[in-house]
Amino acid sequence: RRKVEGQTAVVDFTKDDVTVAQIEARYEELLRDYDVLRHAAVEHADDWKRRLAEARACAELTQEDLKQSSINLAKQRYAGEAHHYYCEPPAVTALVPLSTRSEKESSFASKVDAVVAGLSELKRALLPHVQKAKEAEDVAGTRRLGGRLNEISKKAAATAKVDSAVKLRVNIASRALSKYREHQTIRSIDPAWLSDVPPSIEGYVRILDFHRLSDAARYSFGRQLEGPQHFTDIRRNVAILRAVQSCGAQVYSGYAVSGEGKPGAVGCPSAGLSAIECAERLGEAYLRDSDAEYKLVSELVALLDRSETPFQGVVTIWSKKPLCASCTSVVYRQLPGRVPGVVLRVLVDDEEDEEAGG
Repeated sequence: RRKVEGQTAVVDFTKDDVTVAQIEARYEELLRDYDVLRHAAVEHADDWKRRLAEARACAELTQEDLKQSSINLAKQRYAGEAHHYYCEPPAVTALVPLSTRSEKESSFASKVDAVVAGLSELKRALLPHVQKAKEAEDVAGTRRLGGRLNEISKKAAATAKVDSAVKLRVNIASRALSKYREHQTIRSIDPAWLSDVPPSIEGYVRILDFHRLSDAARYSFGRQLEGPQHFTDIRRNVAILRAVQSCGAQVYSGYAVSGEGKPGAVGCPSAGLSAIECAERLGEAYLRDSDAEYKLVSELVALLDRSETPFQGVVTIWSKKPLCASCTSVVYRQLPGRVPGVVLRVLVDDEEDEEAGG
Protein backbone atom coordinates (compact mmCIF):
# COMPACT_ATOMS: atom_id res chain seq x y z
CA ARG A 1 0.00 0.00 0.00
CA ARG A 2 1.16 3.57 -0.67
CA LYS A 3 -0.36 7.00 -0.09
CA VAL A 4 -1.59 8.95 -3.12
CA GLU A 5 -3.06 12.44 -2.55
CA GLY A 6 -4.32 11.51 0.93
CA GLN A 7 -5.81 8.19 -0.17
CA THR A 8 -4.41 4.69 0.13
CA ALA A 9 -3.74 3.11 -3.23
CA VAL A 10 -3.29 -0.66 -3.42
CA VAL A 11 -1.04 -1.87 -6.23
CA ASP A 12 -1.20 -5.53 -7.22
CA PHE A 13 2.33 -6.28 -8.37
CA THR A 14 1.25 -9.61 -9.87
CA LYS A 15 -0.66 -7.77 -12.63
CA ASP A 16 0.83 -6.95 -16.02
CA ASP A 17 -0.10 -3.25 -15.89
CA VAL A 18 2.30 -2.30 -13.08
CA THR A 19 4.39 0.69 -14.12
CA VAL A 20 8.09 1.21 -13.51
CA ALA A 21 7.22 4.27 -11.41
CA GLN A 22 5.04 2.13 -9.15
CA ILE A 23 7.82 -0.43 -8.83
CA GLU A 24 10.33 2.29 -7.93
CA ALA A 25 7.99 3.80 -5.31
CA ARG A 26 7.43 0.41 -3.71
CA TYR A 27 11.14 -0.34 -3.77
CA GLU A 28 11.84 2.83 -1.79
CA GLU A 29 9.31 1.73 0.83
CA LEU A 30 10.93 -1.70 1.11
CA LEU A 31 14.37 -0.15 1.41
CA ARG A 32 13.17 1.79 4.44
CA ASP A 33 11.74 -1.40 5.91
CA TYR A 34 15.06 -3.14 5.27
CA ASP A 35 16.98 -0.37 7.06
CA VAL A 36 14.71 -0.72 10.09
CA LEU A 37 15.32 -4.48 10.17
CA ARG A 38 19.07 -4.07 9.72
CA HIS A 39 19.34 -1.61 12.61
CA ALA A 40 17.24 -3.89 14.82
CA ALA A 41 19.48 -6.81 13.90
CA VAL A 42 22.53 -4.84 14.99
CA GLU A 43 20.91 -4.25 18.37
CA HIS A 44 20.17 -7.98 18.76
CA ALA A 45 23.48 -9.17 17.33
CA ASP A 46 25.28 -9.86 20.62
CA ASP A 47 22.39 -11.88 22.04
CA TRP A 48 21.95 -13.81 18.79
CA LYS A 49 25.66 -14.63 18.67
CA ARG A 50 25.67 -15.72 22.32
CA ARG A 51 22.75 -18.09 21.80
CA LEU A 52 24.30 -19.43 18.60
CA ALA A 53 27.55 -20.16 20.46
CA GLU A 54 25.54 -21.92 23.18
CA ALA A 55 23.80 -24.11 20.60
CA ARG A 56 27.11 -25.00 18.98
CA ALA A 57 28.70 -25.90 22.33
CA CYS A 58 25.78 -28.18 23.24
CA ALA A 59 25.72 -29.76 19.79
CA GLU A 60 29.43 -30.63 20.00
CA LEU A 61 28.88 -32.94 22.99
CA THR A 62 28.98 -36.65 22.19
CA GLN A 63 26.18 -39.05 23.04
CA GLU A 64 28.43 -40.50 25.75
CA ASP A 65 28.94 -36.99 27.17
CA LEU A 66 25.18 -36.48 27.32
CA LYS A 67 24.57 -39.87 28.94
CA GLN A 68 27.21 -39.25 31.60
CA SER A 69 25.80 -35.81 32.41
CA SER A 70 22.39 -37.43 32.91
CA ILE A 71 23.88 -40.03 35.28
CA ASN A 72 25.70 -37.34 37.25
CA LEU A 73 22.54 -35.26 37.59
CA ALA A 74 20.51 -38.28 38.74
CA LYS A 75 23.11 -39.03 41.44
CA GLN A 76 22.98 -35.42 42.56
CA ARG A 77 19.19 -35.42 42.81
CA TYR A 78 18.41 -38.95 43.96
CA ALA A 79 21.59 -40.35 45.53
CA GLY A 80 21.22 -44.09 46.14
CA GLU A 81 18.03 -44.31 44.05
CA ALA A 82 19.62 -42.67 41.01
CA HIS A 83 19.45 -45.88 38.97
CA HIS A 84 15.65 -45.60 38.90
CA TYR A 85 15.77 -42.21 37.17
CA TYR A 86 16.91 -40.69 33.91
CA CYS A 87 17.42 -36.94 34.10
CA GLU A 88 17.39 -34.90 30.95
CA PRO A 89 21.00 -33.94 30.14
CA PRO A 90 21.51 -30.22 30.86
CA ALA A 91 22.71 -29.65 27.30
CA VAL A 92 19.50 -31.17 25.94
CA THR A 93 17.46 -28.98 28.28
CA ALA A 94 19.33 -25.97 26.89
CA LEU A 95 18.84 -27.08 23.27
CA VAL A 96 15.04 -27.26 23.52
CA PRO A 97 14.41 -23.46 23.64
CA LEU A 98 17.34 -22.88 21.29
CA SER A 99 15.71 -25.10 18.66
CA THR A 100 12.77 -22.74 18.18
CA ARG A 101 12.37 -19.02 17.72
CA SER A 102 11.24 -16.92 20.63
CA GLU A 103 8.10 -14.83 20.21
CA LYS A 104 10.17 -11.76 19.41
CA GLU A 105 12.36 -13.69 17.00
CA SER A 106 9.28 -15.06 15.24
CA SER A 107 7.84 -11.57 14.93
CA PHE A 108 11.14 -10.33 13.50
CA ALA A 109 11.27 -13.25 11.05
CA SER A 110 7.75 -12.44 9.85
CA LYS A 111 8.86 -8.90 9.05
CA VAL A 112 11.92 -10.23 7.23
CA ASP A 113 9.76 -12.62 5.21
CA ALA A 114 7.37 -9.80 4.32
CA VAL A 115 10.19 -7.63 2.94
CA VAL A 116 11.71 -10.56 1.03
CA ALA A 117 8.30 -11.41 -0.42
CA GLY A 118 7.79 -7.78 -1.41
CA LEU A 119 11.15 -7.63 -3.16
CA SER A 120 10.42 -10.90 -4.97
CA GLU A 121 7.17 -9.43 -6.24
CA LEU A 122 9.05 -6.42 -7.56
CA LYS A 123 11.51 -8.67 -9.38
CA ARG A 124 8.65 -10.46 -11.13
CA ALA A 125 6.94 -7.17 -11.93
CA LEU A 126 10.12 -5.54 -13.29
CA LEU A 127 11.26 -8.45 -15.48
CA PRO A 128 8.70 -7.81 -18.27
CA HIS A 129 9.89 -4.18 -18.49
CA VAL A 130 13.49 -5.35 -18.88
CA GLN A 131 12.43 -7.75 -21.65
CA LYS A 132 10.48 -5.03 -23.44
CA ALA A 133 13.50 -2.72 -23.33
CA LYS A 134 15.66 -5.48 -24.83
CA GLU A 135 13.11 -6.16 -27.58
CA ALA A 136 13.00 -2.42 -28.37
CA GLU A 137 16.82 -2.40 -28.49
CA ASP A 138 16.76 0.31 -25.83
CA VAL A 139 20.33 -0.08 -24.58
CA ALA A 140 20.13 2.64 -21.94
CA GLY A 141 16.76 1.42 -20.69
CA THR A 142 17.94 -2.19 -20.62
CA ARG A 143 21.03 -1.21 -18.67
CA ARG A 144 19.06 0.92 -16.19
CA LEU A 145 16.22 -1.55 -15.61
CA GLY A 146 18.55 -4.57 -15.62
CA GLY A 147 20.73 -2.85 -13.04
CA ARG A 148 17.70 -2.20 -10.85
CA LEU A 149 16.58 -5.82 -11.23
CA ASN A 150 20.00 -7.01 -10.11
CA GLU A 151 19.97 -4.55 -7.20
CA ILE A 152 16.57 -5.80 -6.03
CA SER A 153 17.80 -9.41 -6.21
CA LYS A 154 20.83 -8.58 -4.07
CA LYS A 155 18.70 -6.66 -1.59
CA ALA A 156 16.34 -9.64 -1.25
CA ALA A 157 19.30 -11.92 -0.53
CA ALA A 158 20.72 -9.45 1.99
CA THR A 159 17.34 -9.13 3.73
CA ALA A 160 17.01 -12.90 4.04
CA LYS A 161 20.36 -12.98 5.85
CA VAL A 162 19.50 -10.27 8.39
CA ASP A 163 18.67 -12.84 11.07
CA SER A 164 20.92 -15.60 9.72
CA ALA A 165 22.40 -16.20 13.19
CA VAL A 166 18.96 -17.12 14.48
CA LYS A 167 18.25 -19.40 11.54
CA LEU A 168 21.58 -21.14 11.97
CA ARG A 169 21.06 -21.57 15.72
CA VAL A 170 17.61 -23.11 15.24
CA ASN A 171 18.99 -25.48 12.62
CA ILE A 172 21.96 -26.58 14.75
CA ALA A 173 19.89 -27.07 17.88
CA SER A 174 17.10 -28.93 16.07
CA ARG A 175 19.53 -31.32 14.44
CA ALA A 176 21.33 -31.94 17.72
CA LEU A 177 18.04 -32.70 19.48
CA SER A 178 16.97 -35.08 16.73
CA LYS A 179 20.31 -36.88 16.87
CA TYR A 180 20.08 -37.26 20.65
CA ARG A 181 16.52 -38.60 20.55
CA GLU A 182 17.31 -41.04 17.75
CA HIS A 183 19.98 -42.63 19.97
CA GLN A 184 17.66 -43.23 22.92
CA THR A 185 15.97 -46.55 23.64
CA ILE A 186 13.00 -47.40 25.85
CA ARG A 187 13.77 -47.84 29.58
CA SER A 188 11.98 -50.50 31.58
CA ILE A 189 10.43 -49.12 34.78
CA ASP A 190 8.32 -50.48 37.61
CA PRO A 191 5.78 -47.92 38.88
CA ALA A 192 6.25 -49.38 42.38
CA TRP A 193 9.73 -47.82 42.45
CA LEU A 194 8.22 -44.33 42.54
CA SER A 195 6.64 -43.58 45.91
CA ASP A 196 6.30 -40.82 48.49
CA VAL A 197 6.57 -38.03 45.92
CA PRO A 198 6.69 -34.58 47.59
CA PRO A 199 3.82 -32.25 46.60
CA SER A 200 6.05 -29.62 45.00
CA ILE A 201 7.85 -28.72 41.79
CA GLU A 202 10.65 -31.01 42.96
CA GLY A 203 8.15 -33.84 43.14
CA TYR A 204 6.92 -33.02 39.65
CA VAL A 205 10.49 -33.14 38.34
CA ARG A 206 10.94 -36.49 40.10
CA ILE A 207 7.90 -37.88 38.27
CA LEU A 208 9.27 -36.74 34.92
CA ASP A 209 12.77 -38.05 35.65
CA PHE A 210 11.31 -41.41 36.64
CA HIS A 211 9.22 -41.76 33.46
CA ARG A 212 11.72 -40.22 31.04
CA LEU A 213 12.58 -42.64 28.20
CA SER A 214 9.90 -45.08 29.43
CA ASP A 215 7.48 -46.52 26.88
CA ALA A 216 5.23 -43.61 25.84
CA ALA A 217 2.60 -46.13 24.71
CA ARG A 218 2.23 -47.30 28.34
CA TYR A 219 3.05 -44.11 30.24
CA SER A 220 1.64 -41.27 28.18
CA PHE A 221 1.68 -37.67 29.42
CA GLY A 222 0.65 -35.98 26.20
CA ARG A 223 0.47 -36.42 22.45
CA GLN A 224 3.53 -38.67 22.23
CA LEU A 225 2.09 -42.17 22.07
CA GLU A 226 5.08 -44.33 21.14
CA GLY A 227 8.82 -44.66 21.57
CA PRO A 228 10.95 -43.39 24.46
CA GLN A 229 9.14 -40.70 26.47
CA HIS A 230 10.83 -37.31 25.88
CA PHE A 231 8.13 -35.03 27.31
CA THR A 232 8.15 -32.86 24.21
CA ASP A 233 4.43 -32.17 24.70
CA ILE A 234 3.13 -32.60 28.26
CA ARG A 235 -0.51 -31.93 27.48
CA ARG A 236 -2.04 -33.59 30.54
CA ASN A 237 -2.05 -32.19 34.05
CA VAL A 238 0.01 -33.78 36.81
CA ALA A 239 -1.04 -33.52 40.46
CA ILE A 240 0.45 -34.77 43.74
CA LEU A 241 -1.33 -35.27 47.07
CA ARG A 242 0.01 -35.93 50.54
CA ALA A 243 -2.10 -36.33 53.71
CA VAL A 244 -0.44 -36.12 57.13
CA GLN A 245 -2.10 -36.45 60.53
CA SER A 246 -1.46 -33.69 63.09
CA CYS A 247 0.71 -36.19 64.99
CA GLY A 248 3.02 -36.41 61.97
CA ALA A 249 1.89 -39.79 60.64
CA GLN A 250 1.57 -39.86 56.86
CA VAL A 251 -1.76 -41.31 55.78
CA TYR A 252 -1.57 -41.04 51.99
CA SER A 253 0.92 -40.04 49.32
CA GLY A 254 0.32 -40.29 45.61
CA TYR A 255 0.47 -38.64 42.21
CA ALA A 256 -1.75 -38.80 39.15
CA VAL A 257 -1.83 -37.78 35.51
CA SER A 258 -5.12 -36.60 34.05
CA GLY A 259 -6.84 -39.03 31.71
CA GLU A 260 -7.90 -42.65 31.67
CA GLY A 261 -5.17 -45.26 32.01
CA LYS A 262 -2.47 -42.69 32.75
CA PRO A 263 0.44 -43.05 35.19
CA GLY A 264 -0.13 -42.85 38.93
CA ALA A 265 -3.37 -43.04 40.90
CA VAL A 266 -6.37 -44.47 39.05
CA GLY A 267 -9.04 -42.99 41.32
CA CYS A 268 -11.89 -44.57 43.27
CA PRO A 269 -15.36 -43.96 41.79
CA SER A 270 -16.96 -45.70 44.79
CA ALA A 271 -15.79 -42.81 47.01
CA GLY A 272 -18.94 -40.99 45.93
CA LEU A 273 -17.40 -37.70 44.81
CA SER A 274 -19.21 -35.80 42.06
CA ALA A 275 -17.40 -34.54 38.99
CA ILE A 276 -19.03 -32.21 36.48
CA GLU A 277 -18.49 -31.40 32.82
CA CYS A 278 -16.04 -28.58 32.15
CA ALA A 279 -14.57 -27.14 28.98
CA GLU A 280 -10.84 -27.42 28.43
CA ARG A 281 -8.84 -24.50 27.05
CA LEU A 282 -9.57 -25.66 23.48
CA GLY A 283 -13.31 -25.50 24.21
CA GLU A 284 -14.16 -29.22 24.40
CA ALA A 285 -16.33 -30.08 27.42
CA TYR A 286 -16.22 -33.49 29.12
CA LEU A 287 -16.85 -35.10 32.50
CA ARG A 288 -13.87 -34.45 34.76
CA ASP A 289 -13.86 -37.77 36.62
CA SER A 290 -10.44 -38.64 35.17
CA ASP A 291 -8.71 -35.42 36.21
CA ALA A 292 -5.59 -35.91 38.31
CA GLU A 293 -6.98 -34.02 41.31
CA TYR A 294 -10.24 -35.99 41.25
CA LYS A 295 -8.44 -39.33 41.16
CA LEU A 296 -6.19 -38.42 44.09
CA VAL A 297 -8.92 -36.99 46.31
CA SER A 298 -11.26 -39.92 45.59
CA GLU A 299 -8.55 -42.39 46.61
CA LEU A 300 -7.87 -40.43 49.81
CA VAL A 301 -11.56 -40.21 50.73
CA ALA A 302 -12.04 -43.95 50.10
CA LEU A 303 -9.01 -44.71 52.28
CA LEU A 304 -10.22 -42.51 55.13
CA ASP A 305 -13.72 -44.00 54.92
CA ARG A 306 -12.20 -47.39 55.69
CA SER A 307 -10.05 -46.07 58.54
CA GLU A 308 -11.13 -46.33 62.15
CA THR A 309 -9.02 -43.28 63.05
CA PRO A 310 -10.59 -39.88 62.27
CA PHE A 311 -8.39 -37.65 60.16
CA GLN A 312 -7.16 -34.47 61.80
CA GLY A 313 -4.33 -33.01 59.77
CA VAL A 314 -3.06 -31.37 56.62
CA VAL A 315 -3.76 -32.39 53.03
CA THR A 316 -1.38 -30.80 50.56
CA ILE A 317 -2.34 -30.87 46.90
CA TRP A 318 0.10 -29.71 44.24
CA SER A 319 -1.13 -29.25 40.66
CA LYS A 320 0.85 -28.26 37.60
CA LYS A 321 -2.19 -26.50 36.13
CA PRO A 322 -4.95 -24.40 37.75
CA LEU A 323 -7.92 -26.36 39.04
CA CYS A 324 -10.99 -26.48 36.81
CA ALA A 325 -14.48 -25.82 38.20
CA SER A 326 -15.07 -29.53 38.78
CA CYS A 327 -11.81 -30.10 40.69
CA THR A 328 -12.34 -26.87 42.62
CA SER A 329 -15.61 -28.32 43.90
CA VAL A 330 -14.02 -31.68 44.71
CA VAL A 331 -11.06 -30.16 46.55
CA TYR A 332 -12.57 -27.15 48.34
CA ARG A 333 -16.11 -28.29 49.03
CA GLN A 334 -16.55 -32.04 48.75
CA LEU A 335 -13.30 -33.05 50.47
CA PRO A 336 -13.88 -30.86 53.59
CA GLY A 337 -17.48 -32.05 53.63
CA ARG A 338 -16.35 -35.68 53.80
CA VAL A 339 -13.33 -35.05 56.03
CA PRO A 340 -14.26 -32.26 58.48
CA GLY A 341 -10.87 -32.30 60.21
CA VAL A 342 -8.88 -31.49 57.08
CA VAL A 343 -6.65 -28.45 56.73
CA LEU A 344 -6.11 -27.79 53.04
CA ARG A 345 -3.00 -26.46 51.36
CA VAL A 346 -3.30 -26.21 47.59
CA LEU A 347 -0.39 -25.25 45.36
CA VAL A 348 -0.55 -24.51 41.64
CA ASP A 349 2.96 -24.84 40.21
CA ASP A 350 4.32 -23.98 43.70
CA GLU A 351 2.13 -20.88 44.10
CA GLU A 352 -0.53 -20.87 46.84
CA ASP A 353 -3.95 -21.23 45.26
CA GLU A 354 -6.05 -18.14 45.98
CA GLU A 355 -9.12 -20.16 46.92
CA ALA A 356 -7.20 -22.02 49.62
CA GLY A 357 -7.48 -18.98 51.87
CA GLY A 358 -11.25 -18.95 51.44
